[in-house]
Amino acid sequence: MQMEMTLEILVDLAITFVVSSLAAFLLAWVVVIAFAYRRGRLGFLQKLAEKGDARAQFNLGVRYVTGEGVRQDLDEAVKWLRRAADQGSAAGQFGIGVMYVKGDGLPKDAAMAVKWFRLAAFQGMSQAQYNLGISYFKGQGIDQSDKEAVKWFRRAANQGDTQAQFNLGVMYGEGRGVAQSDVEALKWYRKAADQGDALAQCNLGVMYARGEGVPQDNEEAARLYLMAAEQGHAAAQYNLAVKYAKGEGVDQSDSEAVKWYRLAAEQGDIMAQQNLTIMEDAAEALNQSAQIFKWKPRLPSPKEEGQPPAAPKEGKVICLTSRRAERED
Repeated sequence: MQMEMTLEILVDLAITFVVSSLAAFLLAWVVVIAFAYRRGRLGFLQKLAEKGDARAQFNLGVRYVTGEGVRQDLDEAVKWLRRAADQGSAAGQFGIGVMYVKGDGLPKDAAMAVKWFRLAAFQGMSQAQYNLGISYFKGQGIDQSDKEAVKWFRRAANQGDTQAQFNLGVMYGEGRGVAQSDVEALKWYRKAADQGDALAQCNLGVMYARGEGVPQDNEEAARLYLMAAEQGHAAAQYNLAVKYAKGEGVDQSDSEAVKWYRLAAEQGDIMAQQNLTIMEDAAEALNQSAQIFKWKPRLPSPKEEGQPPAAPKEGKVICLTSRRAERED
């Protein structure tokens, strides 16, 4: 009986060894075949590019930028992107524009970047429209114009570009290049927020908290802050902490306030660090468990700096590629 069990164990081990070896052999072959396929595909792409196929030229240029399947070579990248661009490829034109902005394989030249972004933008490429809007907003490579920035942000935003939607919300909120309109700002923030943009979610939450362009609704504000905060957005984490500290739109909770202040503070948010210190001082004064409020490095509290202790405030952060998120004032 014992001999039979021993034989069964040995047979099982042998089968396991064979199966494992076979799996390793098959995996090795899969890797070899995949590598050969990629080499073959790259060779095919190279031939197409050399025959003048603009799409292949663009894709080959991108590979040289990223080093995918080839040795990274920015000079080669520029060569193939330019060939695609010269044939009227919007993607190639956009790529050359980006290379001029970054100074990759080309000298940094904002004016040349604008030239290529414009060519691609007129072909309807949303990324190029967005970048052209940024160029006008910042006055980089072209005369500064909020009105033109809005025009190009709108074209990209209408194609669903989330950053353009967000920036259009900022422009309406501040009345830059357009008549100020909270309703329009809310509309564009919502479009970007619905696509998961944390900055837009944060700013939309601020508008609900303030009742700007919409009836005031602290519960909706807190919900939006949470969505952005869970994506790691520091301003939203700060704003959510304020909601918990005040008990607005959520059940009041010092522990939740501390949790979100700490997350924002760890990202360098000065106001979160200060409010965390204020809560720590208050906890110590009340003989509460100060350990849960501990923040290191400990900053001087406003009181120590000769200022009266301040109540936590929500606020906007504003961005425009400088893309801005907002805090309540």
